[in-house]
Amino acid sequence: MLKVIFLKYFLVSMLVVSSLNTYASQESDSGFYISPKLIVGHASIRNGKVKGSYQEPLILYTDQNHDKNDNNTSDIVGGALLSLGYYNENWRAELSYSYRYRFDLNGDVGELDLDEYHNHNNLPGHFRLDVNTQSVRFDLYYSILALETESLKPFVGVSIESLQHNILAKVRNAYNYTEESSDSSEISLGFSIGTEVIWTKDVNFTVSLHYIDLGDIDIGPQSGNAYFSTDNFSTIDLMFGVNYYF
Repeated sequence: MLKVIFLKYFLVSMLVVSSLNTYASQESDSGFYISPKLIVGHASIRNGKVKGSYQEPLILYTDQNHDKNDNNTSDIVGGALLSLGYYNENWRAELSYSYRYRFDLNGDVGELDLDEYHNHNNLPGHFRLDVNTQSVRFDLYYSILALETESLKPFVGVSIESLQHNILAKVRNAYNYTEESSDSSEISLGFSIGTEVIWTKDVNFTVSLHYIDLGDIDIGPQSGNAYFSTDNFSTIDLMFGVNYYF
């Protein structure tokens, strides 16, 4: 499904970019570039909820954030992004494919019952979600002329993404265990600020900070009608990239 969406985005973008290129063919400061990037993201989940056979309280934590005190938690996520871009004077537009690996979410559910349950800290419910995310993404950047120097070209940007969360859920409810994969799709918006570091005529480095709303996470019903959901999944990404101009 995501490949079909990417193909549609690609074809439409090529038509748009071809039109821009025709219009700007007389301009010296316009053309295409490619941009591979690495992503280091601090992703957060807030206001997690359980329902069905899962009953509150809910405690969330990750492999890197072991604090077990509420239904909020965070994790460090890695990723990569490959972009095809078009620039025209102070504007840049990029169409990208990105992949994030991965958010490791753990949840302890229910009140402690020392007399009946003897696994997972004697809790009646437990789950682990491995959340990988891929997306097709469009970014529009504008260079801040007032802040430009001989070596730096600062910019601000906005983005829109068609996301797909690929979730492997390992769920226990009482003594019932399930392991199941599921997918969910989202449309997200983001904002960014960063700079190009000018190196040569054809190659610039980029460093940027992005805030992105990653949408929702939902699993269920699983293992005796157990559900988990959150409507607040977001990330702050630090991106390092290289722009190669044709």
